[in-house]
Amino acid sequence: MLKKILLIEDNEGDSRLLQELLFDAHPGRYEISSAVTLQEGLMYLNDGEFDVVLTDLDLPDSDKKNTVTYIQNKNPVVPVIVLSGCESEKVAREIVQMGAQDYLIKGQGDGYLISRAIEYSIERKRNEQGLHNLAHYDHLTGLANRLLFRERLDRAFIRADRHKTIVALFVIDLDRFKNVNDTLGHDAGDELLVMVANRLKNCIRAGDTVARLGGDEFTIIINDLVKIEDAALIANKIIDVMKNPLNVSSHDLYISPSIGISLYPIDGLTAESLLKNADNAMYRAKGNGRNCFSLYTSDMSAALQSKLDLETKLRRATDKQEFVLHYQPKFSINDRKLIGAEALIRWFHPEEGMVSPSIFIPLAEEFGQI
Repeated sequence: MLKKILLIEDNEGDSRLLQELLFDAHPGRYEISSAVTLQEGLMYLNDGEFDVVLTDLDLPDSDKKNTVTYIQNKNPVVPVIVLSGCESEKVAREIVQMGAQDYLIKGQGDGYLISRAIEYSIERKRNEQGLHNLAHYDHLTGLANRLLFRERLDRAFIRADRHKTIVALFVIDLDRFKNVNDTLGHDAGDELLVMVANRLKNCIRAGDTVARLGGDEFTIIINDLVKIEDAALIANKIIDVMKNPLNVSSHDLYISPSIGISLYPIDGLTAESLLKNADNAMYRAKGNGRNCFSLYTSDMSAALQSKLDLETKLRRATDKQEFVLHYQPKFSINDRKLIGAEALIRWFHPEEGMVSPSIFIPLAEEFGQI
C-alpha cells in the first residue's frame, strides 16, 4: 500500500540520499513530498494528508526541539520521525517524550531500517490514537466525553480571558426520552441519541464542542461570543432543528430539547460552577414547559436548592408515614345521596405542615416516586 511521506529537510544532499535509500529498499512503496522550511512543511500538512512526517530539527525557521510541537499542533494524528545529526541519548529521549514516534541519526542505517521505523511509527501512532479516542470520546455518538469536555472547557476559559470574549455553556436534556426506551427499547434509544448528536454538531462552528455527558444529557461549549444575545440565537437554532421528526426503527419520533445556558465569566469562573448553573437553567426550562431554553439567573440556585431539599424530605416521607388519606364524599345531585368517595393523598410534614399536592405530586412524578 502506497504511503505518503512529508519530508522536511533543508539539506538538499540529505534529502536526496534519504529518498534514494527508501526507493532502493522498496521501489514504489512511498510517495515523498519535500519541504525545506518548517512553515512550508506546515502548509503541506494544512493542504493534504500524510501517513508520516520525517523532519530535521535544524531547520532555518524552527527552534529545534519545538519543531515536533509545531507539527503536532497542526496535525495531532500524524506520526513524526525526527532526523538528526545529534547522537545524544538525552536529546533523543526528550524528543520522544515530546511526542515523536522515533529518533533517527543521519548517516546511520539503510533504507530497510528507515522503512521499518516508518512502519513502526505509523502503527504506534495508530495505537496511541485508538487509546486516546477510547479515553476522550463517547463510544456511542463519537462526541467528546466528560473528560475531553472538561479539557475543552478549561481551554475555552483561557481563550476567553485572552480575547475578552464570552463562553456559553449549554446543558441539553431530551424531553421524555425515557418514553422511547420504554416503548421501543434501548437499541432504538441509542439510535435516537446518535441522530440527535449529528443534528447538534450541525448547529455549531468548527471551533466549538458538543459533548455527551451520559444518558440523554448533552453539553455544548460555544467560544468567542461577543454578545449574550448570540447564545439565544444558537439555542433557538437547536430548537428549530429538533422540530423535524427522527425516523427510528420505522417510527417517526418527535423529540424536543430543554436547554439551560450559563455564561463565562458572568455566571461562574470555574467549570463546576458554570456546569451547575447551566443545569439549574435547564431545569427552569423544563419547568417552563419544555422545548425551550433558559438563561441562568442568580435566583435559580436558591429555587433549585429548595426543590432538592423537598425531594429529600419526600423520599423519607413514606418511611416516616407522613402521607395520609383524606376521603372526599361524592353526592348525586339528582337524588342527593352519597354515592361514594374520592381518595385524596395528603402530605403532612412535621416541620413544613400540610404540603400542597400541586407541589409534591409533580415532584414525585419527576423523580420516579409516584
